[in-house]
Amino acid sequence: STYESTPVEGTAADLLDRNLLEGWADAVDHPDVERLLAARGLITRSGSLTVGAVLLFGRAPQASFPSAHVRILRYRGTDRGTGRRQQVVADERLEGPLPHQITQAMEKIAALLPTRRALSRAGRFEAVGAIPHDAWLEGLVNAVTHRSYSQAGDHVRVEIFDDRLEIESPGRFPGVVDLDDPEAITRFARNPRIARVLADLSLVQELGEGVRRIFEEMR
Repeated sequence: STYESTPVEGTAADLLDRNLLEGWADAVDHPDVERLLAARGLITRSGSLTVGAVLLFGRAPQASFPSAHVRILRYRGTDRGTGRRQQVVADERLEGPLPHQITQAMEKIAALLPTRRALSRAGRFEAVGAIPHDAWLEGLVNAVTHRSYSQAGDHVRVEIFDDRLEIESPGRFPGVVDLDDPEAITRFARNPRIARVLADLSLVQELGEGVRRIFEEMR
């Protein structure tokens, strides 16, 4: 039993955003939201909502899970610095349900990334992100989807420097992972129900190619 399936107090009408639910049902062409919640394991057999349901579709999920958010920090230069030497020039905290966090974080990161002048897909020389879009997007989505939501003391953190981008997600690596060969890591979803819904919304693919894709894009 994973943490995402833990029951929480309250009803769907009290805790969940009906518009979000109906948008999800439309995305998978399902006629009944309640049945869909049950089919995806987001309601228990006794009818209680789960942690996963509140994180995905809650009106205010941070009221129950205050650390379940994404923080984006932009630093000037290549070091964080401390105290008077701290180099933070932007600090954004993105809350709300997980799909909204991902889409909002995509916009914020794209706006804060260092750029270079290069030939764009439109065939013109213009400012483009210095880090490949698909690489950092894969890292962001992976962090939100597979973080350990049972660890309440920290949040997903994206730190952007002039020469790099770092993404940190709370929790240890799930499954059997050989850190000496990261490209050989096999798929292991810590939160399979959350991952399934995000796949329904076309935010993840569940193909187990995320880490390899990041390496390929960076090369």
